[in-house]
Amino acid sequence: MILIHGFVSSSATWNSLSEKIAADPVLSVGFDIIPMDYDSPKIRLNPLRAIPDYNVIADSLMTLIEVEAAGYESVVIVSHSQGGLIVQRYLSRMSNAGRAHELDRIKSIVMLACPNSGSEIALVLRKMARFWRNPQERQLRPLDEAVSDAQRTVLEHIIYARSVTAQSCPIPIHLYAGTSDNVVVPASARGPFPAVKALPGDHFSILKESRTFSTLRHHLLEIADSASVRGVKGDVDIDVRKVEVEAQRTDRTGLLHNLSTRSVEFFDRIDELQRTIDGLLSPNKLVCISGMGGMGKTALANVAAWRMIERESDGVPFNSIVWCNRPQTIPVVALVDVIAEVSGHEYLRSLRPEVMGERIVDYLNATPTLVVLDDFDHLQMKSLHSMIDRIDARKSKFLVTSRHRLDGDSWSVELGGLDEDGSAALLFDEVRRRGLVSLDGADPQADHHVIECLAATGGWPLAIKLAIGQARLSAEGLPSVVHRLHNAAMGEEFAEILDMAWASLGEMGLHARDIVLAMALHPGAVSRVAIRRIVDVDSESFALLASKITQTSLVEIIVSNHNRDGRLRLHSLTRAHVLRKLDGMPGKRASLEARIIDYYLGYADHNADVYLDAERVLRLDEERENILYFARVAAEHALDSGEPKKHERVISFSKSMTSYLWGRGYWHERIELCNLALESADAIGSFNDSAEQYALIGRVHTWRGDFTEAHAALRSVEEHMRRGDSDNTRERMFERLKGQLACRENDHVAARTLFRRVLGSAPATADDDGRAATLVELGCCEMHLGNNASAVELLSEALELDNLLDAPEGAAISLCYLASALLAEGDERAAEKKFREALVLATRVQRLSTVARCQLGLATIADNAGDFTASARHASSAREAFAKLGMATMVRAAQALTDRAAEFLIDGEVS
Repeated sequence: MILIHGFVSSSATWNSLSEKIAADPVLSVGFDIIPMDYDSPKIRLNPLRAIPDYNVIADSLMTLIEVEAAGYESVVIVSHSQGGLIVQRYLSRMSNAGRAHELDRIKSIVMLACPNSGSEIALVLRKMARFWRNPQERQLRPLDEAVSDAQRTVLEHIIYARSVTAQSCPIPIHLYAGTSDNVVVPASARGPFPAVKALPGDHFSILKESRTFSTLRHHLLEIADSASVRGVKGDVDIDVRKVEVEAQRTDRTGLLHNLSTRSVEFFDRIDELQRTIDGLLSPNKLVCISGMGGMGKTALANVAAWRMIERESDGVPFNSIVWCNRPQTIPVVALVDVIAEVSGHEYLRSLRPEVMGERIVDYLNATPTLVVLDDFDHLQMKSLHSMIDRIDARKSKFLVTSRHRLDGDSWSVELGGLDEDGSAALLFDEVRRRGLVSLDGADPQADHHVIECLAATGGWPLAIKLAIGQARLSAEGLPSVVHRLHNAAMGEEFAEILDMAWASLGEMGLHARDIVLAMALHPGAVSRVAIRRIVDVDSESFALLASKITQTSLVEIIVSNHNRDGRLRLHSLTRAHVLRKLDGMPGKRASLEARIIDYYLGYADHNADVYLDAERVLRLDEERENILYFARVAAEHALDSGEPKKHERVISFSKSMTSYLWGRGYWHERIELCNLALESADAIGSFNDSAEQYALIGRVHTWRGDFTEAHAALRSVEEHMRRGDSDNTRERMFERLKGQLACRENDHVAARTLFRRVLGSAPATADDDGRAATLVELGCCEMHLGNNASAVELLSEALELDNLLDAPEGAAISLCYLASALLAEGDERAAEKKFREALVLATRVQRLSTVARCQLGLATIADNAGDFTASARHASSAREAFAKLGMATMVRAAQALTDRAAEFLIDGEVS
């Protein structure tokens, strides 16, 4: 743990906190403290000694981390006051130098009372003291440009980073203000950052407060516990090897991937692993790992993919590895989603499904990629066949796991049961994990219960784990399990183990079976909170039941960066068995599904207004697949029952998800939900809802450039409006869609007229139907028509409204277009200021298109000023972002500025 003091201070400022850490029995063992001292005098009279500026101190921090902290796998940085600005400068310089990947040892940063917007205390006196030439004091002043530049880099490439690259590295940064701090007031402690919390104390006493220590201790224990996740009150350990981390990342090779952590449940598969690797390095484009469910196909694919990453000496044959789980939707749509996530080319999601295959072929033939398709069946593979045929095997490969061997020309890896040694190794590994003391250390060659268990499970990994899980719960232990297996019919051993597990669930209490049944109804992983609320059990009881259920080996736990508590999942075979149990309980299934539908509809509705809170986007990201799946289930219920209330729920799913799906580019899914809602609206004769859904569909077609479909949707809106009850909302949606279509077809005069009519009744809201959005659309029309002064006026009003509504995403968009209008007016100074403000906001809310437009605007201004280094930097960033969004025209505009800058730069400073 590195401690960095503030202005006119020293490492002695940390004495109180250091003493508390040293006295803590956990922290004193888990963390070494390295205080960092640097010169920070008020004034220096010796002409032979300079006061170091932030860049020098940041480089000193870099040296400390590389030398004194070289032997540590994990580093935590805690700063006070100016020390936080030093940390930001260090992070920024590492990113700008293309060394951000070296930051991945830093697991957390805590900044206490950091003057992110400067310190205004005695500012007038400080400025008047002309003799005072302290470079540290100058950068503590509000609106310091170098500090702002560093913060923009930290926001874009650290806080909002999604992967480790040469320029980016995601690191959790926690900011705290002192409640009575008048040196760095809470507003300054926040600055441009998305969140700041408060702790008791003023600027200096905050370091001595007990709550500061307990808060820091909490963050440190998060780091210390990152290798293991504990159950309720720490009394039950959840095995780390059952935990997968779902997050896009790169490693030191620079390879992009979304792999889970390396599987350690890997026994006796050396030959199969080598054959898999040989296949991936062969001319074959398709490698298939086949075998019964529960044999370890996923684990083998995982290890093989990691081996591809680690082939440093022989060269890594791929630039990226994309892992796609068994899809619940059209396979090509699921594949596009993960490719977009890993590559950052999010525009792929917004394409029509018939175009997606073409773009995947283009991408895979241009970017060497290993695509892992886990648990895909023949039907799913058949739908991808024509696309795979067009992939150049010299560029990209497919690794498929399936229960059946694929037909055609594929490299086959057949997976059977473990041999005796592998089975015994797995069994005793489970014994140790489950705490079966009576079997720990038993001789697999002599202990007849162990011998019989291995024989009965036949080297089947999943069966071995479930058997030991049941032995852990049974009062008689392993002998009872072996006896049941011996009495099972031939080929029914696995079903017998699952029946034992089902019986043990019944003995755990009223809700245990409901928990597993609710999990089985989910196609993939589910959050603990969702299951607890669906089953309607209190937190403490649920935690105890979840811990007991985990001991049965029925449940896998998945930990992600967004959910440290873990999500729950059943193995596909276990899920199939539980669903068969549920088939015999039709009333229970209907009841559970209704509660699940209500939960996800409520969740979607609660997070629907994504423009007001960027965190809602992250929440919907995490539950998107479950929400969409149960929207489909809700549609089935509505069609089966015909009940108006159930049809209304389907319509509500579409309305709740529309802004999120639009903004994230999930346009196929948006149209799917709209079509489901249309069926329900037609069923209950709701013409107004039908008109609204057609308008939502029409907007997607408009932006895709499918003008024939867009005009058809527009006619449907008009038709259903005539048949329904006319109101301002539907009239406005109709006029807006007409305006958007006219704008896309370059009839800006007609579009302006339509948007003016819309503005007359638009509500003061932050969504796509609000007044602020309409002002932006109208302002853009005025810019296209050359009326820049009018555009500035309209866009300024939009920004004012966004700020009034506290809508950061809307404000980012309004700021960006306002800057563009100011630039067109010739006010470059004002335009640059607005572009920079917009860039910070857009980065914060992860609005990539706005980030790209800001970078392009800044590049244009720098080019006009003859600052070709800055122009090249901004244009290059804009080009990369526009490429990810599939905006070819804008890519060309950014490339033109890059090329122009390159003509004036020596030695090719820009790539």
